[in-house]
Amino acid sequence: ANDTPFANQVFDPPMGTEQRLVMDENYFNAIPFHGMVVPSGTALAYDVTAMVAQAMAAGRFNSGEMQFLWTTNQFYSDYYQFTVGTPSLSLSYTPANLVLSSDAGIVNVGATITGTVTRNGSTSGDLVVTLTQSPAGRLTIPATVTILDGQSQQTFEILGANPGNVTLTATAGSDSSNRSLSVLPVGLGDEYLWICPSLDNEGNGTSTANDLSGNNSNGTLTDMDPATDWVTDTVAGGVRALAFDGSDRVLLGEVSADQWTFAVWVNVTSVGGAYKRIFGQTGFRIDIAHDPSGLLAVFAGVWHTFGSAVPTGTWVHYIVTFDGTSLRAYRNGSQIGATIASGRSMAGASRLGDYVSGPAGGDNNQFIGLKDDVRIFNRVINSAERTHLASARAVLGSPPSGPNKATLHHLRQMTVNS
Repeated sequence: ANDTPFANQVFDPPMGTEQRLVMDENYFNAIPFHGMVVPSGTALAYDVTAMVAQAMAAGRFNSGEMQFLWTTNQFYSDYYQFTVGTPSLSLSYTPANLVLSSDAGIVNVGATITGTVTRNGSTSGDLVVTLTQSPAGRLTIPATVTILDGQSQQTFEILGANPGNVTLTATAGSDSSNRSLSVLPVGLGDEYLWICPSLDNEGNGTSTANDLSGNNSNGTLTDMDPATDWVTDTVAGGVRALAFDGSDRVLLGEVSADQWTFAVWVNVTSVGGAYKRIFGQTGFRIDIAHDPSGLLAVFAGVWHTFGSAVPTGTWVHYIVTFDGTSLRAYRNGSQIGATIASGRSMAGASRLGDYVSGPAGGDNNQFIGLKDDVRIFNRVINSAERTHLASARAVLGSPPSGPNKATLHHLRQMTVNS
């Protein structure tokens, strides 16, 4: 955009009235409002490039002159009409010579989406476009794509390789264009919450534990040190884990389900003194018990304990399921107990290492040890799926077959809000 006369200039709205900087609708065919409110008596420093890019992305503007106007009136919701104040400003815009796009912003590991490079203007001669990514290794892409003589664009395949966010860049001569993409791992296919440090390349070392299910119920590390609590650990197929010291917790979004499966890998350091919270909500939690010591325990109005004491200093996989009638617990793929229960639905905000109604640390009830690969489903997973999840930390994909998996997936609805 040739916005040099206009970009980053400071404007003082006249007459002490609230002003709006808007795009003239004649150039945008009444697309949704693009602009910003300037409080009365406040100077404005604003680069219009973002507004131009937004209009281009909407496909409403190609080239020519674009007007930006000061107005003192509200937009009418039906027609986007306004009364023009002064001054009136304009700029000329020339489309980018090279544009990179894709048919989706998310690609799963092992799956593909389609990318497109487009050149504007002359189509004479072959145009070789170089493709790069940052950080490297998250996508499998061709090194170059050639737009043939007489053609304006060329498509190419983008394969998801490793989880995380990535910027894809297309370059031809002095022209370049970027596209931001997210690469997500593939689990059983219908996880509604998935916190997995071993696969969370983007969250590693930060205060955010990303929800790899794609439902954006990301976790926030609280009373934790991101520099030290993301720890390298390659035992049982893992890459890294989150370390909890008894005062740490990860705050999650809301998780609600009438029938559910909770799965987690834990390496417990201490089981003494009090119940150790693995996962908690208000009035509901999954713990390591202290009486009897080390047993898996589920609380929802009353306590239910399962199995024998968890071994310390080693990785163990736990699954707890509720089908509306019975609670069942599994360790390393094998059932360790079952009980008739009712009213054991999940509902509300959730935490790892604590429970929502509990005190924020210092109560000896929080988890001490390592956690990885936490998954919640809105259904009871089957035997083959339980065995698959217990086979290794951060295991990808699903077992070859599972009875009525598709039917089970649609029997219940679950909501996850960030």
